Amino acid sequence: VRLLAASGANLSLENDDDQTALALAESQSQTAVVQELVVLEVAQERGKIQKKQTQHIWKQMLQAVDSGNQLVLQALYQQGWSLNLQNDEGWSLLMIAAFEGQKEVFQWLLRSGADVNLQRNDGVNALMLAIVQSHDEIALLAVEAGAKVNQKDQEGYTVLMLTAEYQRLQMAQELLKQGASVNEQSTTGMTALAFASRSGAYDIVKLLLKSGADPSLASQHSQTPYELAKYYGHLAIVQELSLFKKALP
Repeated sequence: VRLLAASGANLSLENDDDQTALALAESQSQTAVVQELVVLEVAQERGKIQKKQTQHIWKQMLQAVDSGNQLVLQALYQQGWSLNLQNDEGWSLLMIAAFEGQKEVFQWLLRSGADVNLQRNDGVNALMLAIVQSHDEIALLAVEAGAKVNQKDQEGYTVLMLTAEYQRLQMAQELLKQGASVNEQSTTGMTALAFASRSGAYDIVKLLLKSGADPSLASQHSQTPYELAKYYGHLAIVQELSLFKKALP
């Protein structure tokens, strides 16, 4: 009974005779089972109430982040509610603030102990969201707060790859200073250099090469950064990669 309840069994379900597990146990005079079911049913009901309450509080917190209302967040925090609540998709308050560019709320959440390294169900974190949305100031705050610069999402993307794809030179420089791995590959074999070459981010290509990026690493489709740059017509990058290759010993 304990194992089934722990695995999510609904103790209030009835059979064809409209009897619950508790009623059946009582009819069979299974005293120990009856006592256990009573305790477990009470716990399940409390859990349902707590879940509804948590959903209500999450909605209030979400609205506060959307509107930049730190007072509501502070009041709920002081009542004991965690700033690291996540919805069913894994979004946290810090992620939402990063995505929406709510810098002051983001700073307050960090100061109050929000976890900058929480990930959504797909592995995306607050730093990645800030990069994608071009909120560089928030991204820098995340890095300063200890965001893991080599954390990957479920597709194997790192933050450095995103800076290359979205052409965020300043962030690429900062991430490399913080120890970002330059030759990580995604699940499809793409590297930061490959993304930069494909997107036409010439300055980032130069930066990555200078930082030790390997131009010979190819994707699952056997495309090297050189081939990607050539295919997308980024001639300056094609020339840069050719010169780099020639300069190799």
